[in-house]
Amino acid sequence: MKLTEPQYRDFSGTTGDPRGDAYNAREKARLLSEGWEEIALPPTDKVTSLGPKTRLVLTPEKAAEFGFKKEWEKLQKRLSTDKL
Repeated sequence: MKLTEPQYRDFSGTTGDPRGDAYNAREKARLLSEGWEEIALPPTDKVTSLGPKTRLVLTPEKAAEFGFKKEWEKLQKRLSTDKL
């Protein structure tokens, strides 16, 4: 997938459902580990009926950097096991 525009994901502080909250926490952690960054929200967007909200953004530069790191790790693994 070629990323040309920033992508955004919003996460609510709590959904009222423990399973939903756990899913949101795992998904947010996964995205952060893949190069997404948390950004500041305008004051009008910070609070919803579900509580505080956070926004993550993935820029084309960060997506390319993450893709390079992932491929580099694969190459290092192959080098360490002499499978080139």
